[in-house]
Amino acid sequence: DKGLQRLREGMTAEAEEFFREAFLAAPNKFEGHYRAALALLRSEQYEKALIELDEAIALGPKYGDLHNFRGVALCELVRVDEGIAAFRRAVALNPDHSVAKLNLAFAHLRAGQFKDAEHVLEAVLAQDPGQSVASTKLEELRTGRTVDSRRQTGRGGTR
Repeated sequence: DKGLQRLREGMTAEAEEFFREAFLAAPNKFEGHYRAALALLRSEQYEKALIELDEAIALGPKYGDLHNFRGVALCELVRVDEGIAAFRRAVALNPDHSVAKLNLAFAHLRAGQFKDAEHVLEAVLAQDPGQSVASTKLEELRTGRTVDSRRQTGRGGTR
């Protein structure tokens, strides 16, 4: 808190010192929040996962995977616009992270933002032309038809 206050006051050197002290005082705190968030995501406890992710992001805001996982939790909670923002942050922090880009594209699709999804899928394919998920979804978008038969039921359902 003191580090954040000094940062807001423009006192970066003092803020850095407070942050360093906090990090050294609790080096496992970040890892604890991160691992808890992943476990909660796996068990589909998205609200609780979001709390843990936010705590981890407060400690490591430049770790792109956190923002990607935050986007997943938000989309599962039907907070898609916030999810899109989280995926954008993940991609901004790590432009080579194709999973975050794919998540961003699918979030755009979920929000009905088809042109945005198409642009992101094109970017994924520019980075990795062999990315089959991106090429399949892009083909679906462009032709208006489903290319493959994906899961027709929700998680845990039978086909």
